Amino acid sequence: MAAVLVVYIPVLRTGGFIWDDPQYITGNSLLRTWPGLLAIWIHPSALPQYYPLVHTTFWIEYHLVGLHPLLYHIDNILLHGAAAILLWRVLARLGAPAPWLAAAIFAVHPVMVESVAWPTERKNVLSLVFYLWAFWVYWKFYSGERASRARRLNKNYCIALVLFIAALLSKSVTCSLPAAILLVIYWKKGRVKWADVVPLIPFFILGMVMAFVTARLENQHVGASGPEWNFTPLDRCLIAGRALWFYAVKLAWPHPLIFIYPRWEKMNFFERPELIAFPLAAMGMIAALWILRKRIGRAPLVATLFFAGTLVPALGFVNLYPMRYSFVADHFQYHASIGLIALAAAWLRRLRAAGCVIILIILGAITWQQGYLYQNQLVLWTDVVQHNPKSWMAWGDLGDEYAALSNRNDRPQTQRDQDRAQARQCYVELYQLAPDQPLAHLKWGIVKEYDGDLKAAQSEIERAIELAPSFTIAMNSMGMLLMRQNQTDAAIQYYTRALALDPGYAEARVNYGDALLKLGDQAGAFAQYQQAAENRPDNVEAQFKFANMLLTVKNRPDLAIPHYIAAIYADPNRADVRTNLAAALIAIGDLSEARIQCRAALAIDPNLPQAREMWNRIGGN
Repeated sequence: MAAVLVVYIPVLRTGGFIWDDPQYITGNSLLRTWPGLLAIWIHPSALPQYYPLVHTTFWIEYHLVGLHPLLYHIDNILLHGAAAILLWRVLARLGAPAPWLAAAIFAVHPVMVESVAWPTERKNVLSLVFYLWAFWVYWKFYSGERASRARRLNKNYCIALVLFIAALLSKSVTCSLPAAILLVIYWKKGRVKWADVVPLIPFFILGMVMAFVTARLENQHVGASGPEWNFTPLDRCLIAGRALWFYAVKLAWPHPLIFIYPRWEKMNFFERPELIAFPLAAMGMIAALWILRKRIGRAPLVATLFFAGTLVPALGFVNLYPMRYSFVADHFQYHASIGLIALAAAWLRRLRAAGCVIILIILGAITWQQGYLYQNQLVLWTDVVQHNPKSWMAWGDLGDEYAALSNRNDRPQTQRDQDRAQARQCYVELYQLAPDQPLAHLKWGIVKEYDGDLKAAQSEIERAIELAPSFTIAMNSMGMLLMRQNQTDAAIQYYTRALALDPGYAEARVNYGDALLKLGDQAGAFAQYQQAAENRPDNVEAQFKFANMLLTVKNRPDLAIPHYIAAIYADPNRADVRTNLAAALIAIGDLSEARIQCRAALAIDPNLPQAREMWNRIGGN
């Protein structure tokens, strides 16, 4: 645990929220209320994946610290450390060689950083804790004396089953546990009897049910279907074989590690028949280990089968949405890596202690360095495009980060112009790399808008919506573009379409409120701002505009103040928010706090006339 805490210090110091975290945490409105917690459990399609235990932990953290990322990272790191400790004890109980070394390698190995430093991947660290804990308790049941096993059935067996269910409700990849138990029985005894299989039948049934639910949601709800996944069974075997070797090599040589690896091209047997070597080599390796099992022992065969079998859900046989961008990812092998790491530790124990320490220090140093990449999306996507310049998705997200920076009023205009130029260049790269992607057309439309060619911008965004009829972000962008051309009624049509598809889309709801306000519908605008603020407490514009309506229209500065504070919490560098907060404070007679907010606003933007005027009015000095 000490080693884990040390190597993940950069994450504790700088870790923030990144890709997918808005869906799971910062933009997840279900975390805000008790009904949301209920929905997490009873509505499998309420979130991208049905992992209710994971979202329950996020719910608890949100009610403890809101959206401050530190606690989310602390919990991920502690769970990873707990998994490493459980791995050590499980391996020791099984009589595996060098169990402490295996657990230590797992604890500090840089391949694990993606699972630990990325809050969304709570799925991995939480599920592995329950997975190993379930294994531990089940093995106590299995290894008991025959005479006492019946007495233990109601205790250890039932506890193991409950822990296995908890693992499945954290991530369905843990459905491999009963197969892993049978592998270990084979390793220890040389054969598997029917009596060994029977107690595991409920485990297999539960695992298959949860795997089916996850695969169905991934395909129908998340959207893992379409031309990007049109592979023949033979093609999928090629992908699986290549992925197996990729993961094994990354464990042995973890460099470079990339958040989005290049997506392999032409994974088709008729275009590249030589790729058949990957699955053939994998099968040949397993066959050789089987043949040599009496000479070298069963452990290498069992470790390899555990590695390959646990990876099966991520090898391309089942459609996963991330495979739109890459066939492999470090977090896919978090559980599976245990097999090869345990095998490697058994071999490395022959080295002297100093040699093992050096290996751990090297791995820990790489992990330390990787941790800095997870501080924000700008840093992360910059690293991705440096190592994988053909990742069109990374270029698009990097462009979004620069575009967001270019809209910040607290930055100098020269810097904002540079950010806008950087965003434009990123969108150009995206369009050149993926001209057939809806996202590319959307971002190219934004480039055209930057250039002042609104007609071309509208045409590109329309094309994006045509290619992806449920592309709510494009609908919101179209609404904003139409608003810029004073076509308010047409803009409202796009906002309502987006909100019909995604009622929690706060940005579209705020823009819809702006359009209604422009038409003179204050009540309608107020309702939209209020709903957006409730859905997304971290959305600055939602909180700011709702607070403005409370202050100016409803004449309720006391109600407006908490929403101004929420906006400042989300973005402390908004001088206009602090100025309006000062106005609300003046309205309730709190001149002292109003002066503090005015001073802070002028420190951010000394030229903001409203802040200067208010400062003078309340006798600032």
